[in-house]
Amino acid sequence: MLRDRLGSDESAASIGGSSSSAARSRRSEDLLVDLAPELVRGVPVGNIMRRFGTEWRQSTAPDALRWRPQLSKEIQRYTYFFSHDWQTSWWMKYLSLVIYFNGRAAAIATFLFSVFFGILGLLEIVPLTIWWTILGHVLGLLVLFFWQHVRELGCNARFCFMDRLCIPQDDPEKKSQCIYGLASFLNKSDYLVVLWSPSYFSRLWCMYEVACFLMRRKEAHRIKFLPVQISILWFLIYFAVATTWLTVLIAQRYGSAIFTWNEITGKVNLAFVMALQVFILYPPIFYLTNEMLHDMAQLPRELQQFDIETAKCFCCSNGHVHPATGEHIECDRKLIYGVLHWWSGSSGVEEDGVEQIQRVFKSHMDRHLMHSVERTFTHSGFLLRPLMFAAAMGSFPFMADFIGKEGGRLVTTWFIKMKFKMPPFRNAVFVIYILFWIPLFVRLILLLGNMGQRYWQSSGCKCALILIQILSLFVISL
Repeated sequence: MLRDRLGSDESAASIGGSSSSAARSRRSEDLLVDLAPELVRGVPVGNIMRRFGTEWRQSTAPDALRWRPQLSKEIQRYTYFFSHDWQTSWWMKYLSLVIYFNGRAAAIATFLFSVFFGILGLLEIVPLTIWWTILGHVLGLLVLFFWQHVRELGCNARFCFMDRLCIPQDDPEKKSQCIYGLASFLNKSDYLVVLWSPSYFSRLWCMYEVACFLMRRKEAHRIKFLPVQISILWFLIYFAVATTWLTVLIAQRYGSAIFTWNEITGKVNLAFVMALQVFILYPPIFYLTNEMLHDMAQLPRELQQFDIETAKCFCCSNGHVHPATGEHIECDRKLIYGVLHWWSGSSGVEEDGVEQIQRVFKSHMDRHLMHSVERTFTHSGFLLRPLMFAAAMGSFPFMADFIGKEGGRLVTTWFIKMKFKMPPFRNAVFVIYILFWIPLFVRLILLLGNMGQRYWQSSGCKCALILIQILSLFVISL
């Protein structure tokens, strides 16, 4: 059943009837039967992000898995089916989904807000103040965390399947039917979103979900892999870009006493601040980048070496005894073996047929998934888009100040013909440089990470590798 997906420490509440007579009578063909319409329930994407991701948290509280039908409704199809393992950190999964669904909207909202108030400041309709920059960051973060809630106010909700919210918890029989009717949910889903972590493809039920989706749809491009490690990297890049812009803003606007350009002490102070930022912020960025890209690079090989006999599942890991109730647990592995025999055209599962099952499963995965995984995980390009949004959100709020101040200088110079010792467009061009540097900055981080991930597991190389990457990026930046 979905013991892997519902969490080992939640099984007493969520699987309650798993060891009942209804669950024990399940057969492999039951996993491929379509569910009754009233059991096909979907939840809006905004609801899976409610309460800052607590829906993804494992909990032993008595009401942690209380059935809340008001959060879902009967539907005919799902836009997204979320596949994950409960051993992965809940907050990393939540932040990854926030970035995946709301990152672009947050970057666009920040850009429009900053340009709008920058122009108003240029026209002297509103005063130019640092508060517009602060509000730009606040707006971006609000949109990042709550955009789906706002979007669904316009009745434009996209419904998805999340096990905890879509499976009835108060009726053991219906709950058992839904758990074993996983293939029916997958068949009604347009996209399979895999919240990927290094432990994901070691779980038997996770592999079954991917295989079942491919068996029904045969479209690997509809599987969207979302590495959960990107959540931490995203916020680190956002903070690194924001602090870089803040340094530029202080140096140009408010730091004449500290960063005096015509004196050597001012240049030394500025260089010291930049070096401090680089050696504080860049090490964790490159550490996480190397770690994530190394794990991703190993995935095709791990899939090729996947052994269905050693794949982990809740029942076998606990000796087929429920850890909370002490009741006997039916073996999910035998049920999945039976489904694979059905797919191969066999009529049953023989005791010595595991090798045949392995060949069927491997052949299916190699034919429909391996090429897509190799194309996705051996290149870091699919990480570029979300990280670009992070860099954009970190930089766009400062545009309000630069548009107002530098735009005013340009207008004054061009139309009033005032003379300046320093070219009036110099700072404006510097802003353009920073904006073009954003995609290069993110791309270089991923390129340096790709170059270094092959040496990542070498003993004694991690610190030296990170130092080389930091210095390389710093020199290129200069």
